Parts: sequence; C-alpha cells; structure tokens
Amino acid sequence: MARNLRGEKDSIVNLILLGPPGSGKGTQSKFIETSYNLKQVSTGELFRSAVNNKTELGAKVQKFMSNGSLVPDDLTLDIVLESMRAIQKSCSGFIFDGFPRTLPQAHGLHEKGINIKLVINFIIDESKVLERLSSRRICPTCKKEYNLKFNPPRTDEICDTCQGKLAIRHDDSPVIIKKRIEDYDMVTRKLITYYHNQKILCDIDAGLPIEEVRLEIKNILDPLRERCHPRIR
Repeated sequence: MARNLRGEKDSIVNLILLGPPGSGKGTQSKFIETSYNLKQVSTGELFRSAVNNKTELGAKVQKFMSNGSLVPDDLTLDIVLESMRAIQKSCSGFIFDGFPRTLPQAHGLHEKGINIKLVINFIIDESKVLERLSSRRICPTCKKEYNLKFNPPRTDEICDTCQGKLAIRHDDSPVIIKKRIEDYDMVTRKLITYYHNQKILCDIDAGLPIEEVRLEIKNILDPLRERCHPRIR
C-alpha cells in the first residue's frame, strides 16, 4: 500500500470529488472541510491564486485558462503537491476538488504516495450545470464570488464588500462552459472506471437541493470517518 504525504497509512482520510463544472463540488467540499477537518484542495482556486499572485507556475497556467483549455497534467500535479506540503500538518486529510481529471494525474497521485480512501462522483444534467454557472458572478476588485440564484448580493449585481460592479468570470461564458463540460466528459470517463474498479467510487445525485446532497455525503462519510479516525468529531 502506498504511503501518503505524511507517511501514514490508515488515519489520513483523502477524498476525491469528481463532477463537471457547476455540479456543486466546491460548495460541498467546504461543508466537508468544516465538518471533518479535511482541507479542500481546489485546482480552480489554486490556478486562479497562482495567476493572481503572478507566480512562475501561474504564468504557465494562465495561457491555458484564458481559452478554456485544461491545464497539463504535470503542471497541475506540481501546483497541487506544492499546496499540500504547505498545509499538511494542520488537517486530517485532503479533499481533492476537481482533481485528478485524468488517468495520468491519478497515477501521479499514487506515485507520490497519496492514498485515496474514497471518490465521490457528482452526477448532474448538463442543463442544470449551464443554469448554475451562468448565474455565477465575481467582484473584479475584491474577488468575492456570488451566485445570483443561491448566494446573491444584497444589491443586484453589486458586491456587498466593496460595492464594485459584479462581472461574469471569463471561464463562465456560455461558449467556454460548454467546452469545459465536453473536456470533462472526454477525459474523465476513464478515471471514473479506474476508481470504480478499485471499489472506492460512490455516485451521488448532485442535481438535488444543496441540503439533500449534503445529507447524502454525510451518510457516506460518517462511517468512513469512524473506521479511519474514530477520534475525529
């Protein structure tokens, strides 16, 4: 059995959340992070942070994000591992949100000794994805994010924090959303089969209301938490 980044085999709970853009992985991973002392590792957030901070890796990422293309496997793995090393001592495991997306990325995790306990596969209709993502907004000034349906600002299209005018993120435009979904479907199908064959894949209906999806996840994770780390409360 491969050892994980902290050199422990069984007490660390590393999860993978799979699902297309807009399936709710980010929302649910925040709930898991708070409830189970697991640290969210979101490739989308890591990419945007690297770009905004003008790091060397961020400069490489930006050219792919600007046209909606997937970031190459080796570059994605480098950014993820760099983040894990920085926070590994402060949590009981990691939630990989939107990563891995390809078999080479999954193999890279294994080769680096990251032991995955469970993969939760968020299943949702494309029409709901398009509806959710077209409602997302971001403040260009302070970078606070909103959703006009689920987390709207107090004043329409105006940021609560700095009163800046909200904008649609470039990668949430309809054309790029469709391309992101197509890319996800094309590259992730083999990954789903890979984890299914390992008997660690669990499907959930991500089209349900947020609280119902959360309850499904809780029913899955509570028994796993007790088996792997009974002291986590």
